[in-house]
Amino acid sequence: MQEGLTIVVPVHNRKQLIEHTLNSIVAGTQRPQALIVVDNGSDDGTLDVCRRWQAAHSETDVEITVMVEPRAGAAIARNTGLKATRTKWVYFFDSDDDFDPDFIRDVMAGLQNHEQSGNEADIVFIPSRMEVNSTVKTRAYRHQIEPSVQILSAMLATQTMLFQTPWLREIGGWDERLTTWDDWELGVRVAQHAPKVMWMTARGYHLIHVHPDSLTGSSYSARNEAILKALQQVKVDVAHDEKALRALYLRTQIVCGTLTKEGTDDTAFRALAQELMPNRWTRGLGALLRRYTQMGGRGAWRVAVL
Repeated sequence: MQEGLTIVVPVHNRKQLIEHTLNSIVAGTQRPQALIVVDNGSDDGTLDVCRRWQAAHSETDVEITVMVEPRAGAAIARNTGLKATRTKWVYFFDSDDDFDPDFIRDVMAGLQNHEQSGNEADIVFIPSRMEVNSTVKTRAYRHQIEPSVQILSAMLATQTMLFQTPWLREIGGWDERLTTWDDWELGVRVAQHAPKVMWMTARGYHLIHVHPDSLTGSSYSARNEAILKALQQVKVDVAHDEKALRALYLRTQIVCGTLTKEGTDDTAFRALAQELMPNRWTRGLGALLRRYTQMGGRGAWRVAVL
């Protein structure tokens, strides 16, 4: 492993957006040692755009690699970039978001101070900002990493986790079977391994755009089968953790409420909730959270995580 940071950006059919994102990464007050762009089977000319951009920036001090991963799935593309990473630290970014110009400077300075104080870190937690319907807010988080909290809050997301590369490889990287909520599932496994964390909580970094065509998406209904698969995988991940299973039951009920609000059948999700077999008190809370969410209530996870 070399010292420094690699940014991995998976991209699929972002011909009109990818240059803006890549420019934002190399335009900061400090640049990464390496940038790996993984084209994930684009058919709109995105790969040509990435290669032209790479050629235009060949004289910079950033080692730029453009790779092709034909197997579909952001998790697969991220793992492809992870395998090619040669630096101590690795960070994953989406192809349609805005990279904060001070992020690398701040995080690397923070790590240097952290290590000089005799501390080590497996991951760095970074708050991020999200834009939903033209409203920008800092993504909610709790100063706590454990499976039950991650299951309910989803605070460990793609742009909120910077990893020591060997550590991420050791816990298995991204689950390539998942096509959505793969960062949520990875966050659960991260919490299970009780990492040494450096917290960066002064402000939110980056601007994450949430829209119907984004990886984050704006509707559960359009991704309900993929979400169910992620929930089922986490059930396997936390099979021997009663607190986490209780949290998963409540999370599943919240998803049921969202699907019902969107007019989508939630039968399969109710069946999963039934499999989790919570006690009477938890069933009562789950029913309340489902109803609250169905009626348009927001932030149900905050009640559940208490």
